[in-house]
Amino acid sequence: MADFAGIRTHTVIIYIARWFGGEFNEFTYRLVPLICAVLLTWYAALKPFKEKYVYIACFWGLAISTIPIIVYYSSILYLELPAIILMTIVCINAEHLLTHDFDEIRKNAAWYALILIGFIKENTLPFLLCFLVLRFVIRVFYSQSGGSVLRRFRDEVVVGYGVLFPLVLFVFLRWQFLDMHDDYTEITRLLDFKLYHVFMLSFLRQIGVVAILFIPAAIVLWRGKKHGMLIFLSLNIILIPLFHMALKAQYTGYSRFMLLLVPVFLAAANITFSYIAEKNKRAVLIIVSSCIAVNIYMTPLNFDGTKKSFWGNPIFDTSEHYYPYRKMIRWLKKNYNPGKNRVLFANNGYPYRGLQFYLLKFNWHPFHLVSNDTDLTDICRKAEKSDIDVIVFKPPPDHPEYQPELGCDYNFEHKVRNTEHSLITYKRADQTDS
Repeated sequence: MADFAGIRTHTVIIYIARWFGGEFNEFTYRLVPLICAVLLTWYAALKPFKEKYVYIACFWGLAISTIPIIVYYSSILYLELPAIILMTIVCINAEHLLTHDFDEIRKNAAWYALILIGFIKENTLPFLLCFLVLRFVIRVFYSQSGGSVLRRFRDEVVVGYGVLFPLVLFVFLRWQFLDMHDDYTEITRLLDFKLYHVFMLSFLRQIGVVAILFIPAAIVLWRGKKHGMLIFLSLNIILIPLFHMALKAQYTGYSRFMLLLVPVFLAAANITFSYIAEKNKRAVLIIVSSCIAVNIYMTPLNFDGTKKSFWGNPIFDTSEHYYPYRKMIRWLKKNYNPGKNRVLFANNGYPYRGLQFYLLKFNWHPFHLVSNDTDLTDICRKAEKSDIDVIVFKPPPDHPEYQPELGCDYNFEHKVRNTEHSLITYKRADQTDS
C-alpha cells in the first residue's frame, strides 16, 4: 500500500475512499488511476473509428488497456495517468492546435486540455515547450492567416502565457512546500551511450508493439502534408527521454516517466488505423489482435495480481514491491494477543508507513516497532532490548527466498508469500502460545 499516512493527512483521497467502500479498502485507492485508464482507453479508441466501426474500436480499446505500461500504472495512485489523458487529447488534435490562430484553437476542447497539463505534472515541460516553440515557428514565419506578423507574434505570447503559467505556478508552489532541490540537470549525461541502450530496452518492454504503428503514421502525415504534427510527435519521442535522462541518470527508462511517451504513440496509432480502416477493416482487426496477444505476453502482472518486481526500473530500485502484509497481519491477529504480545517489523530497509493501513484495517493494535536495520545482529539486539515476542522479517526484494537464522533467541515460526515476495515470523524461544 502507498504512503497511507501521507494520503490521510494531506489529500482528500481519504474522504473519497469513504464514499466508495471505506477508507481501509485497497480498491478505493486504485479507483482514480483505474478511471483514468478507462477514460484514456475510451477516448483514444473511439477517436479514429467514431460510430462506423464500433466493434473495431472495442478491440483497439482492449489493445490499449493491455499495453504493459498502462496495465502497470492503472492501479497505482500517481498523477501521470491524468496527465497523459490530457496529453493524448493534445497529440490527437495537434495539427489543429499548431496551425490555427488563437481565436480558433480556444474553441477546441483540446486547448483546455493543453493548459491543464501544467497544473498536474511539472515534468511535462518538454512536451509543452515543444508545442510552443513549434507553434511559434509555424504561426509567425509560415502562416499566411491571422493578420500581420506583429499580430501573430502577439497571439503567440498569449498562447505561451496560457500554456506555461499553470506550470510555473505549480513548480513555484512545489518548491515552496516540497523538497525539489535535489533535482538538477546535467547535460553531460547525454553523452553516456550506455543510457541509450537502457532506454531502448525499457522502451520495448514497456510500450511494446504499439510503438511500431508510429512508422506508418509518419508516412501518412508526411504524404498529407501535416508536417507540423509529424515534427511535434517526433520531437516528443526524442525530447521527453532526453529531459529525464539529463535530470537524473536513474530516470532513464523509468516507467513512471516513460508513460509520458504513450500519448504520442496512441495519436500515431489513431492516424494509422484511420487510414487503414477506410481501405481494409480486416487488416485493422489482424493488427489490433496481434497487439493484444503481444501485450498479454509482455504483461507486468503475475497470476495472483501482484506486479513483477523491478519492472520498469532498469537502473535503480523504486519499484512497487508487493509484500503480503495483508495476509501476515491477518495471521498475526489470529495467533497473537495485541494486549500481551509485542511485535517488531524488521529489515524494512526504508520507511513503510503503509503498515499502519493494515493494522487499522484489521483493527489490530499491538505494541509494535519498525526497524529499518538490515543487519541481523542489530535486529536481534533491538528485539531483545524491547522485549519483543515475535519478529516479522521482510526478505530483501532481490532475494525473496532469503530465510536467515537470526543467530539469537528467536526461531522460525511461519511464512506467508505471494508470487513475488514473502514475510517470515520468528518467535521468541521462551514464548508460550497466546
